[in-house]
Amino acid sequence: MKIILLKITLIAGISFGFQFILPWWIIVIVAFAIELLFGGKTSLSFFSGFYGIFIYWLIYAGIIDFQNGFLLSKKIATLFHLPQMPLIVALVTALIGGLVGGMGSLTGNLFRKVFDI
Repeated sequence: MKIILLKITLIAGISFGFQFILPWWIIVIVAFAIELLFGGKTSLSFFSGFYGIFIYWLIYAGIIDFQNGFLLSKKIATLFHLPQMPLIVALVTALIGGLVGGMGSLTGNLFRKVFDI
């Protein structure tokens, strides 16, 4: 259990640092690398990447949304016919990021197992 929390924290923290200077898809490489280094059960590897990025993007989207007075999230909600609740747009954003991070983490774990690293 401790190793999963460590991986979630590392994925979120390193992604936070890299996303200021690199494109958004660096989260895939970070999740891949962390899972490649630490390994673990394949069934849990997806969730470490998913939760690491989900939590990070949810907090980050909430902070950015709060700073601009929920203006962009309301416009995006209107565009996609969602309710005018900024939290829903932040959750959808975090869900998409979590899926991308989870796939990167799962790929890193399976890569480790295929090549016996």
